[in-house]
Order: sequence, then C-alpha cells, then structure tokens
Amino acid sequence: MKTVSQPVIAYFISAHGLGHAARAAAVMDAVHRAQPAARFEIFSTVPGWFFEDCLSGPFAIHNLQTDVGLVQHSPLEENLPATIEALDAFYPLDEQMVHDVAHQVRRLECRLVISDIAPLGIAVARRAGLPSILVENFTWDWIYAGYREYRDLLRPHSEYLRTLFSRAAYHVQAEPVCAPGSPDLVVPPIGRLPRTPVDKVRQLLKVPTGNQLVVITLGGTATSAGYFSAGDLPEKLFLVIPGQSDQIERAGSILRLPVQSNVYHPDLIRAADVVIGKAGYSTLAEIYLADVPFGYVSRMDFREAPVLEAYAHKHLRSLKVSAPALADGSWTAQISSMTALPATGAKRVNGADSTAAFVLEIMSH
Repeated sequence: MKTVSQPVIAYFISAHGLGHAARAAAVMDAVHRAQPAARFEIFSTVPGWFFEDCLSGPFAIHNLQTDVGLVQHSPLEENLPATIEALDAFYPLDEQMVHDVAHQVRRLECRLVISDIAPLGIAVARRAGLPSILVENFTWDWIYAGYREYRDLLRPHSEYLRTLFSRAAYHVQAEPVCAPGSPDLVVPPIGRLPRTPVDKVRQLLKVPTGNQLVVITLGGTATSAGYFSAGDLPEKLFLVIPGQSDQIERAGSILRLPVQSNVYHPDLIRAADVVIGKAGYSTLAEIYLADVPFGYVSRMDFREAPVLEAYAHKHLRSLKVSAPALADGSWTAQISSMTALPATGAKRVNGADSTAAFVLEIMSH
C-alpha cells in the first residue's frame, strides 16, 4: 500500500540474461536501505522471483519487453541474424505503446524513471514528462557497432538507440566502463550484497570439512547445461553449479542447483574458494565485492569482454580459463593456481550506494 509521502520510482530493466536485473536490484536494495518507504515499479520480462529473492522493500512487477539485447545460441555465443530480426520487429518503438506505458507510469504516481540500458524507459520518461536516469557500463548501440560483419544491418538500430540513450536526463556509468563519456556520475562496480555468513552457507550446501568450494556460473540460466564438464575432480574439491538442473541434484562431490534455489547467489559467491564463470558484469561485480579468486571464461566476440577482462586483471584475483577447458574438464588443473592468488587487500566500495544517493538526491528536487 502506497503512503502519501512514499517516493515511487519506475525501473526499466533489460532482460538480456540476469546481469542487468542483478545490477538494478543492487541499486534498488541500496535505495531501500537509505529510504525504506521507496517503492519501485519494475518493467521487465525478468522473472518476478528474481526480484522477490533480491528485494525486501516495496515493489511491483509489470511484465513488459523493454529492449532486445542479443539473441544467443548459448551463454557464450550470440545469434546475430536472429538478433537483427528481433531488432527490426521492436524498433522504432511503437508510439502508441510508449504513450500507453507513459500513462501507466503517471497513473502509478512515479516521480522518476531509471533505465538499466532499456531505451524504452527513457522514451517513456520523456513522454510522461518525468526525469530519467540511464545506468550503464555499456549501451546497446556500442555493442552492435562491434559486429563488423553485420554493420550495415545494425547501423540503423545503433543510430536510433544512440539518440534514445542521449535523451536521458541523467547518466550514471558503472565501472568497468566500456565507452567512457561525460556522465553525471561514475561509480565502482555495482553488486548485490551477501546476507548469510560463509560458514552457514557451507553448512547449507553440506560442503565436507576441509574441502575447497568451487562455484561454476555461466550467468545463472538453465542454458548453461552442456557447456561444462567436471572431468575427474581432484580430492577435497566440492563443486556447485547453479542453473544446471531443474532441481537440486547431488552426485558425490558435485551439487547442481536450479536457477531459482534456496541459496542466494551473492552468498554462494562469497562462500566460494574459487569462482569460475563467464566474465559478465554482475558476476564480476559480486566477485569484486567478495574478493574471491576468479577463473574467467572469455565471451568470445562479445565487445564488452575485453573491458571486463582487463578490469579483472587489474582489480581481481583472476586467471583466464578457456572455453574448451571448461567444456572438457581440464579447468581443474588451474584450481591450485587460482587459490594461490593473494588477496588484493584493496578496500571494496559498492557503487550501488553512491548510485542510490544520487537517485534520492534527484528525487529531493
């Protein structure tokens, strides 16, 4: 139930994987900690359970496609022809749809619109006469410009989206930033906070005493299945793979968890001795905050990957793991090298807090 003084914020979130939703959830959680009465109206096709797991403050979910992103063959491979077909169908944005959503946002008494690279949110904010904040470490026009083979087919969409993104009233860039510009604010990596002590998490997972806990994550989606092999696990190594089963499955030293499980993902990251996974934004941000060793798998032709990998080399305890090594199980030979990486000792600052302070400052005007 909304109160008279309750600040209401619309949040439009890309459903490309769960990384943008994780970043947005971290910001919303930080806003809730600073202003418990704040309410979020979330527009996205990200499953509702994800936000239910992440947020304790008031929110509502509106199932709505907010962008296209990339259609993918697998967690590590994009499907550009299918992406172009989807872009052609979605853009330019339908004016009646923008009008209807703007009316909905006004009816919900939203005072601000935040967009995690979902350009629809910016268009809706302008139509509704509301301020908008773009939060990003890349935008889709920048991503599409990197696919030279499809440049001519993608150029119209890149130009259209570049114009939409430029219309945001405020601009926040979150490190690692892919295309530094002149934003209103630059913040450290934005990640969700863990909630449960490490020993409690390991007890919940039933990790044998004295075992090293290795977590393999390819973005937390069920499509991870088939892109990983455990091979012959070394003794005293316990492996957890989220998103590779429809239910909890335990086989010896391997525990497979469903996409939605009773273990909060940031808790799992902090409890790990080593995390191996796709070098995606939210994975990197949560590993950065936990300061655990990271064996990162390159995302092949994805334009963001070199930026994230360079940041990992500089700021994280990291080593590269090849996609073939992940697939055939030979990644296990690198575990001892990863666990030997010394702690950075650097102070970890969550960019969610400064982003939340920026949001609340704008709303106070």
